[in-house]
Amino acid sequence: MIDRKKARVLLRITALRNLGKLTEQEVLKEINDHPNIGYFALKKNLMMAQSTLSRVLNKLLNEGMVLKSEESNDRRFVHYSLTELGRMEVEK
Repeated sequence: MIDRKKARVLLRITALRNLGKLTEQEVLKEINDHPNIGYFALKKNLMMAQSTLSRVLNKLLNEGMVLKSEESNDRRFVHYSLTELGRMEVEK
C-alpha cells in the first residue's frame, strides 16, 4: 500500500508530465497555424519562457515533429515548420 506522501509525489510527477505534453501541443499548434514562424514570434505568441520554449522545441526536433531552418546570412534567425509527423500529431 502506498502512503500519502508517496501518493502526492506520484500525483505531482503525473501532473508535470501532462503539463509538458500540453506545452508541446501548444507549440505544435502555433507552428501549424503559422508555418515558418520565427523563434521570437513563437516565444511572443505563446508567452513562454525562453528556456521552456527551447527545451520543448529541442524535444520536438529530436522526435522528428518539427523542422528548423536558419537564414543563410544570419544564423541567429531561425524558422520552424511541422513535419508530416508533426501535422499528424496536431490533427489528433
